[in-house]
Amino acid sequence: MEDQLLENKTLKNKEGAFRIHMMVLYVVLIVLYLVATYYTRRVSSSNNDLQIFDFSVPFRSFSGVFSSVASMCAIIMVVYLGKIGFITSLILCLSQFPMIIVAVIRGHSLMGLPGLFINILTLMAIIVIYQRNKKIEKYRKIELDQLKEQEKGARRLFEQTITSLVTAIDAKDVYSRGHSVRVAKYSRQIAEDMGKEERECKQIFYAGLLHDVGKIGIADRILTKNGKLTDE
Repeated sequence: MEDQLLENKTLKNKEGAFRIHMMVLYVVLIVLYLVATYYTRRVSSSNNDLQIFDFSVPFRSFSGVFSSVASMCAIIMVVYLGKIGFITSLILCLSQFPMIIVAVIRGHSLMGLPGLFINILTLMAIIVIYQRNKKIEKYRKIELDQLKEQEKGARRLFEQTITSLVTAIDAKDVYSRGHSVRVAKYSRQIAEDMGKEERECKQIFYAGLLHDVGKIGIADRILTKNGKLTDE
């Protein structure tokens, strides 16, 4: 029982650690998305150049880099964070459209159109990925339900087999008819009073039912013999 409690505690600790990791990932991706979006707007409206050795690189050329980083953050949120990641990515992407359109109108320039198309493609990607993930989850649930049904069927077959063996034992030795069932019930009751887990109680119950299964292989002349057994 102590081992089972320790195993359950370890499992809960792992689940708690996993949730914390997902929350940290969620916050990091949102912050990174907002930072990348901010610098996308900044560099796209900048007329300055970055001097690298003898080359002059316009800051505007980095707008695609930051835009790609923002898109990747949105996609990663959908892939790893499920529904909450999808909703967050959807809100973040949709919130970019008014700002991009306003920037195009105010600047009287089509320089913002690439960002608009990238945002549209990102939006389409997160919707497709989320729908795909939902279908995969649905198939997994169906497969899990089928496995559970197979497990139930195997358990029913196991119980029917045990019942048949107990019936055969009782038919073999009329004197002790019902003995196996009584032993199984008392054993289970003792196990429950001792605080054993349900799984262990079932195992003890089945062991009680089958503890005399060896009688099936003993000849009737020995099993039902009156008096003491002889060397013969």
